[in-house]
This record gives sequence, structure tokens and C-alpha cells, in this order.
Amino acid sequence: INAVGAMSPEEAAQRAAAAAAAAARYEQLKVECQAWCIGLGLLGTVSCHFLYSRDVAISYALGAASGLTYLRLLTRTVDSVGAAGMGSTLGQPRLLIPVVLALCYNRWNLLYAEQYGVTLQLYALLVGFFTYKLAVLGRQGLELLSELSEPEQRAAGQASAAEAGGVDGDSAMSLDRIFIRKVMSE
Repeated sequence: INAVGAMSPEEAAQRAAAAAAAAARYEQLKVECQAWCIGLGLLGTVSCHFLYSRDVAISYALGAASGLTYLRLLTRTVDSVGAAGMGSTLGQPRLLIPVVLALCYNRWNLLYAEQYGVTLQLYALLVGFFTYKLAVLGRQGLELLSELSEPEQRAAGQASAAEAGGVDGDSAMSLDRIFIRKVMSE
């Protein structure tokens, strides 16, 4: 930044490149978290089917599907924070997902359980719903373990990127940490 407060073209280009790299990393993080959520949901559903019963497996699958929907709406909320600022938490539709899940559990068991032969289990629905948190924690935990297991390699990579005028790893990781902090606070 010069004396007037304007940014040099080189610095503007570097900041634009850093922002583009951070945005690409964030998009990759969203896809990975959703893939982890789907994978853990399928694994949990199959496990429930073999270890418990068909009703528990169906309940877990419905909970996991609603957790994936919640995660997708949460990423949409995080996307809007960068674009338009933080909105009201009360007006967000993702907060209705657990309520709708509980209402569906109650109504299904009262009206349709005998007709279709499937009785939903509340605990399995809730555990399935919170699979999205397990997916986010698992994905970030593996990344943390890989960072801790290779500190010299990462430090050397950051030093070479800084020397080349590239983007350092910490600026790209800040969006990851914001996303994880938001998911963990929900």
C-alpha cells in the first residue's frame, strides 16, 4: 500500500490469487464434508441393519438424510455470510429440520406404522441426524493428523510458496476453520 492508501497492482494480484485459492479450497471442503456425510450415513445404515433391525436402519437413514440436508443448508448460510453479511439466525430454514424430524417421527408412528410395518425409532433418527457432525469432525481430524505427522514437509512447502510469492497455507485454512467453528456451534 502506498502513501495514498492505494494498493499496488502486484499486491492486488496477490490478494486476488489468495482469495481465489481460498474460495477453491472452501468449495473443495464443502464437497468433501458432504461426501463424508453420505459415506458415514451409508455405513451407519448398513451397520444398523445388521446389528439391530430394519426399523432402526430406516430410522437411521432418514436421520442421516436430514443431517445431510442440514449440512447443505448450513453451507448455504456460510456462503451468504461472505456475500451479504450475517443474517438473522431465527429466520433460517435449517433450524426447522430437527423439529420436522421429530414431528414426522410422531405422525408416522401414529398414522402409518401399522400400515407399512415400519416403526421409526427416535434415538436412531437423532443419531443419524448428527452424523453430519461426525463427518465434519472426522474429515478435519484426518487433515489435522496429516498436518501433525508431516510438519517438516508442510513448513518447507510454505517457505517455498512464500519465496515464490504464492499463497501461504494459513490463508486458505482460515475458511476451513470458520466453517468448522460454525458447524460446531450449531
